[in-house]
Amino acid sequence: MRLRGARRGIGALIAVPLVALASGLTTASADQNAGTGTLTGTVVFAAGQGVPLPTAGCNPTSWSFGNGTGGAIAAKLPGQEYSGPITATGGGGSSCAFATNESGTLSVNANSEIAPGQFACSAGGQYLRLATHVLVIVTGSCSVANNPASGVWFVANAEFVPVVPQTPPQGVQVGTAAFTASFVIYPTSL
Repeated sequence: MRLRGARRGIGALIAVPLVALASGLTTASADQNAGTGTLTGTVVFAAGQGVPLPTAGCNPTSWSFGNGTGGAIAAKLPGQEYSGPITATGGGGSSCAFATNESGTLSVNANSEIAPGQFACSAGGQYLRLATHVLVIVTGSCSVANNPASGVWFVANAEFVPVVPQTPPQGVQVGTAAFTASFVIYPTSL
């Protein structure tokens, strides 16, 4: 229970500034995009490069994110917007991960599911994992309604939760995890 409370506290520390930032996006110029949404999917670690065992020390990780689907996202270019489901893919890894934490690089791509080209984002940058909690802060570009892409920040507050068994047997790395995240996209010019 204590760890769950800590996760909520971390979530609040991230969510409150993001909500404040998002509320100020009404002044974005015509070449800027902003949005918010949720993602769920599966993280699959490369063979032998999953979350290290508690006794393993520093080990590399390598993972891919697939089967990503998003809740209702609204990305707005003043006068034009996309609101609907998205699909997402990505991947990343760390050169030195521990069972309790890691930092590394990742890339993520998100696209409109129903109307291809109506929403498309591509971003890359850093992530930080503390136990199962993951903070993603990356930059890239998004386009809305087939308009030219503009620079954005993509910030996600996420959880990697090991897939059954919830606790891997002793001596076995986590190889697959369920991924759930909420995210915000906002112009790099802010």
